[in-house]
Amino acid sequence: MDAMDWKTLAEIPSFNPFFLSPLDHLMPPVYISAFTSFTLQDTKTGVSALRYGVYRLIRQRPALSGEIIVANTKTKVDVRKIQPASPSTLGSFPIFSTKEHDRNIHYIEDPKICDKEFTGLPLRLEGHKRQPVVRFQANIMKDGIILATTFFHPAIDGSSLFEMLTGLATSIREPGLLSTDYALQELRARQHLARIIKEPGPAYQSNQLSKSADIPEYPASLQLSLCTKRLLEMASRCQNHIKQRIGSAGTCKISSGDVESATIWLCIVRARIKAALSSADTIPTARKLSLAVAMNVR
Repeated sequence: MDAMDWKTLAEIPSFNPFFLSPLDHLMPPVYISAFTSFTLQDTKTGVSALRYGVYRLIRQRPALSGEIIVANTKTKVDVRKIQPASPSTLGSFPIFSTKEHDRNIHYIEDPKICDKEFTGLPLRLEGHKRQPVVRFQANIMKDGIILATTFFHPAIDGSSLFEMLTGLATSIREPGLLSTDYALQELRARQHLARIIKEPGPAYQSNQLSKSADIPEYPASLQLSLCTKRLLEMASRCQNHIKQRIGSAGTCKISSGDVESATIWLCIVRARIKAALSSADTIPTARKLSLAVAMNVR
């Protein structure tokens, strides 16, 4: 029996439904894909390992197999809710699927890798009231496998994706070492969501917002090449700047995210100055510019 054919199992992975938080509703209702490549000669064995790993991951974290609907509560309308997936959803969008391609795994560098042919789900799923939370597709290439992990962005963010892929890798490499405290973490998170969702607040307008959103066929993809020496210089300048602000008694650490933010800010300043010079407008000063980067907001 196919481990991913949930419709034939005696019990479809079940869990208690829950609502997403207000912050989750700020995310665009699109599917994002993450790709992992494996150079393999025996792709059949690789697919079997991935299939079994996904199976074990879903058994421990069944909410990943769920579907998202829009429902109402006593105080809010149009709230996204995650519930166990129906057999029809599982039939239309299998949790794990495979597809063969006449290409090499280097195709992962092509922006068109985000096409539904490789992800199993489009960037935006139109006309479906029930939308899957996450789906896995093993793309069998000439020289290996490209695993596409496609998730609904309002339900899963970057941190959740990292944790999910880490759990998948662990379930394949060392089946007995999956996190044993995940159930407790999930319980605490759901209790927190339950408290938030009961608080009175403005009605959600997610459906109206999604209708006016301009979703491109492919997500924008840019490759940036930055000089290591200049990045180190930027980190040093940021460190010195903060020391001057807080004094010698204070301590601070500069992260790669701080350096990235400073680099983006510098590019914005230079671009505005260049645009102002070309149009003979007043050159904007640094005091009029600011950049805020949200970190770990969820």
